[in-house]
Amino acid sequence: MSLKYLDFASSQRKVQLRDLMKHIEEFERSRINDEEMFSSGEKGGESRWEGERKEEADEVKQIVKDLSEDLKTEMFDQLQRVSHHTAVLLRHVFLQAEDNNMQMLVDFASLEDE
Repeated sequence: MSLKYLDFASSQRKVQLRDLMKHIEEFERSRINDEEMFSSGEKGGESRWEGERKEEADEVKQIVKDLSEDLKTEMFDQLQRVSHHTAVLLRHVFLQAEDNNMQMLVDFASLEDE
């Protein structure tokens, strides 16, 4: 049972991490736009500040990228820790049930549907 749960938890972790990364990518696309955030506002011709503003845009993008990687790593670690604690808890519950001549079954397919 514990191995089945760990497989289930692993698949759920992947889904949650993929959703987090999609959310971050959407944030970056919608909120960090070189032309809107860092344009000089001058029409026609290149501003002397354009190179610096491009560097600022690149720096902001790098900060968001670094933060997203840190978040992904931290979220993975937290989710993995929770799934392992839950597996241990379930193991204890199932062992106690067996000690009391009870048999417990888990329908993992129905869990995935929820």
